[in-house]
Amino acid sequence: MTIDGRSPAQSFELITDPTPVPMNLCGIVVDGHGDPVPGATVRAGKSQGTTGAEGRFRLARSVGTVDAVAMTVDASDFEPWRSGEPMAWGRRDLRIELERGAGLEVDAATTDGVPVRAFQLRLTRLDGDGRGQEKRVLGAGEHEGGRLRVPSLRRGRWLLRVEPRDRALDVSPFTPIEITGPGPARVAVTVPRRGERTVRLQFGDGTPVAGATVELLDCCGQRERPPDEYERWLAGIDRTPALPIEILQTARTGADGTVALAGPAGVTLSLRTSGAGQIVAIHDGVVLGEPGPFVVTIARGGTVAGKVSPRDVLAQFRRLAGLEPDGPWQDNAPRIVLYRREGGATVDVSGREQGRIGADGAFTVAGLRAGAWDLGVEYDTSDDGRAFWTGWAALGSVDVRDDAVTARDVDLRPIAPGELSGLVLCNGSPFADGEGLLVRSEGVRRNGEQVESYWNVRIDAAGRFSARLLPGEYHLELLDHEMFVPGERVFVGAGGRSEATFTFAAGTLHLRVVSATGEPMRGVVPMFTDPSADWGFDHDVGSDEHGSLTVRLQAGDYEVRVHPRAVGTPELQRAWRTAHGTDAPQLLVATIAIRGGEVVERELRLPPEWDRDVR
Repeated sequence: MTIDGRSPAQSFELITDPTPVPMNLCGIVVDGHGDPVPGATVRAGKSQGTTGAEGRFRLARSVGTVDAVAMTVDASDFEPWRSGEPMAWGRRDLRIELERGAGLEVDAATTDGVPVRAFQLRLTRLDGDGRGQEKRVLGAGEHEGGRLRVPSLRRGRWLLRVEPRDRALDVSPFTPIEITGPGPARVAVTVPRRGERTVRLQFGDGTPVAGATVELLDCCGQRERPPDEYERWLAGIDRTPALPIEILQTARTGADGTVALAGPAGVTLSLRTSGAGQIVAIHDGVVLGEPGPFVVTIARGGTVAGKVSPRDVLAQFRRLAGLEPDGPWQDNAPRIVLYRREGGATVDVSGREQGRIGADGAFTVAGLRAGAWDLGVEYDTSDDGRAFWTGWAALGSVDVRDDAVTARDVDLRPIAPGELSGLVLCNGSPFADGEGLLVRSEGVRRNGEQVESYWNVRIDAAGRFSARLLPGEYHLELLDHEMFVPGERVFVGAGGRSEATFTFAAGTLHLRVVSATGEPMRGVVPMFTDPSADWGFDHDVGSDEHGSLTVRLQAGDYEVRVHPRAVGTPELQRAWRTAHGTDAPQLLVATIAIRGGEVVERELRLPPEWDRDVR
């Protein structure tokens, strides 16, 4: 309506939808005796909350959430709870009863059988792959006869350690236990005395290894597992160990190659040794409290040394990270990194710390295992100087020999960054103020998985962008709520300049989603797939309370699928995948043609099987 000021009053009729949209889920969480469970985490779709002192919760509905969602409740000492069917928003009377876990009784005694009265328990719950999940510290205090009763722990596999208060004693090694119920699990733990021992590191010729880092490890009874994940952590490929490892002490060797360690006596532990000019390794079989030093022979390995040139290309890599083109080493500056692979899998990496490139271009990487290594430059890129993306560009291989220096100069010209200037057109007009990824294909793994690298680009109001890229063939993927993939491919040469125009056509689709009986359906998330282009798009919000949604799609002929209601949320789909080992089922409900510049309006009528329980 228009208010023109010529009339003293104007009237109008405002029509609203009288149907209220339920916006909350409310209820209470109790145990088997009906007592409230405070501090429980309650999740429903994208919403999450915590129960208060009286066990009550209230979850607010997120925008675009489906009408009924799967609920989960997680609380310490209780078994996890999951709703058997989706819960409809608007319910205010939910009563969720949690099942307590099983009990645990721990008897702690010294090696002489004397009960240890003052201690606490440290526990780590393991998942199906043996990785640490929940961690707990319980029972700190005095325990008559050395016995601690834990009334409830979640069923499953745990690691348990006793930590005594008496300083003449030390922590027990982690012991694997299984909590199954219904009765309490019982475990007797021997608490060792505190012991000391000198560890001496030497090279094969008896020369002491000075300045090496020595870590005393409790491998938590898991070292009999295949060592792949330990070795990846050991090599630095994984920053933290995926499997449980407890570092009891970290020390550095003196000029004589020795270090004094203290910890649980009479327990078989492990050492991890690392440092410049030596191969990083785990050494099993160290026992503290034994007479005489524990001697470890360290392998020197091989060394690769050389110079990086030309200086102007090195300066370009520094600019990618937002650094000055010349100068000393800085964080995020390019470095020489080597990878060693066996059977197609990366088993070793070196150079992330010591592969620094000096102001004169010199580098040295030592402590390499003998064999063939892939050599390359690891570099960082940044749009804003705060967030960085790390890449690695291969420059060939090098053969490493034990206790020998291999000279290898590095020529950066084959990987010199080039410049790409691009124009993006949608339906013949500039695609303004967007973001995208330039994608470079780098090969195919043995399992058929494509290996790709990505470069962020920002598109201005005129539909243009520029980017500095490593050599290769690129295509553009545009991210603008929806996703568009122009068909053009462009090659960027080493140190060269390229220009390209990326074009695509798109149309707008207005959908109204209704049930088999014609009722509008909220929260249905359709999936659009163009088989001829081998790509698709999943609408991430879903239909509104009127069953409506609008989506822009790249021109093409689409198959439209939906998940059945019973697996209509991400949580239910994950549960299906866990239970069945396959993706949740989908229903093909329509085929729709989208043409550039066109607006299409369609009713999407869900078939009767959409509402059937497929679980």
